[in-house]
Amino acid sequence: MTVFSNFGKYGIVGVGGGGVLLEVKMWGAGGGADASGPGGQGGGGGGYTTAEFTVQPGTNFNIVVGQGGHTDNPSIGTGGSGGGYSGIFLGPVTQGNALAIAGGGGGGSDSYGGPTSQVPGRQGG
Repeated sequence: MTVFSNFGKYGIVGVGGGGVLLEVKMWGAGGGADASGPGGQGGGGGGYTTAEFTVQPGTNFNIVVGQGGHTDNPSIGTGGSGGGYSGIFLGPVTQGNALAIAGGGGGGSDSYGGPTSQVPGRQGG
């Protein structure tokens, strides 16, 4: 089993040998929290997906691991940013080449706008 745990694009990962059943489990990165006040909200968790497919020798994949969202800057109160997606692609990283994608979690809302603006980040898809 190979684990890709650091965010970034891993480029081409090749598969050798005969036909192989590939099982993929991936998580999108969590969203960043709001740190601007006592009503700040946490970011949502990244989504999870799993997939199985048979691959042939010489098949190359591009693998992307999402980066966690950033916590806001408390001095300006922007809210947290969303987390990045993770995915495996057959060829260039495009939506049409995606074999499986796990969405990133939403960022936590800013607490400076009053109680109605205090919304936690949403779970990724």
